[in-house]
Amino acid sequence: FSYSDDAGRTWQEDQRITSDPEGDWDALSPQIVVDYDPSTSPDRTIYIAWYDGRSGAYDIYFTRSTNGYNFLPEELRLDTDVPGAAYSAHPRLASDGRGGLYVVWQDRRDGGNDVYSNRSQDGGYNWAASDVRLDGGVDVGASDAFGVQLTVDQEAAVPAVYAAWHDDRNGGKDIYFNYSLDAANTWQSAAIRLDTDVEGGSNSFYPALTAADGRVLVAWHDDRDLGYDIYLRRSEDGGESFGPPMRLDTDLVGSAHSLGVRLARDGNRVVAAWSDFRLGSDLETSPQPDLWYRASDDGGMSWSEPELRVDDDPQSTAISDELQVAVSGPFAHFLWVDYRLGRGDLWFRSMDSAGLAVP
Repeated sequence: FSYSDDAGRTWQEDQRITSDPEGDWDALSPQIVVDYDPSTSPDRTIYIAWYDGRSGAYDIYFTRSTNGYNFLPEELRLDTDVPGAAYSAHPRLASDGRGGLYVVWQDRRDGGNDVYSNRSQDGGYNWAASDVRLDGGVDVGASDAFGVQLTVDQEAAVPAVYAAWHDDRNGGKDIYFNYSLDAANTWQSAAIRLDTDVEGGSNSFYPALTAADGRVLVAWHDDRDLGYDIYLRRSEDGGESFGPPMRLDTDLVGSAHSLGVRLARDGNRVVAAWSDFRLGSDLETSPQPDLWYRASDDGGMSWSEPELRVDDDPQSTAISDELQVAVSGPFAHFLWVDYRLGRGDLWFRSMDSAGLAVP
């Protein structure tokens, strides 16, 4: 871990936060969340979750810090089966900004890959004694769930927590969703399917989700029409019901793969961006993926038309992938890996909803 207190101009020395001075085990997939409210405190509280193999099979671990100092003296294990007995991996971490912390992960303690969660209500010092399975509605361990994502509606009167993933309980992969409206004290007993084609009839993968002020958005890619397209569903009542799916990519349906959608939000401004293999008009070879996006200024009720390209090299000629997105005010900020110069480089661009680059 390292940190900067001058907007990234300089950085402190690296700190090892796992208790493994000899490098005896792998610690993987760290997730970091920072709480900061200058109106109440000058301090920044830093939360980190990861998975590691210190006990055998992977377990989920957590620590916290104030301003990059004073990490917990011992990391806290969050999965509550026997340590090292089963694979628990790929945690996702979120904060409600009020001391509540939430972690979800995929877990093989019962054979198949299930989704589990744990919570803290005191800033990560203490966690629930028993974790909770979220992919109900099918026998424990009977299917494989992957790609779990997590978000928190910090504007709700009581923090609302949302998780989404894809699983194969119906044969093909479908998108499933669970939610808690009471700060993860209780969850729905059965997960809710969000893709609306025939159950298991096609493959729907890797959801992204965001929530604010009771409005929940979930997006994913699926191949119901042969090629993968990007679909989105919106809830206006905190996840209790959803409207019909909306297709976000507007080329000919199913004609080219659109993959790996990302959602980012700042208030009512939402951006959806993805990798897309649609063919450039003058291209005579197989297309390479470009990056496209659409924006909404009303929380996802309506979206800019048409979608806009992010990368600006000749269309379909070089791989643009591994996209990350953030939104701040009227602008969307994009970071990705781009092969236009032969090898993978990191490229960055900021744009508004009209497709204009920030000077």
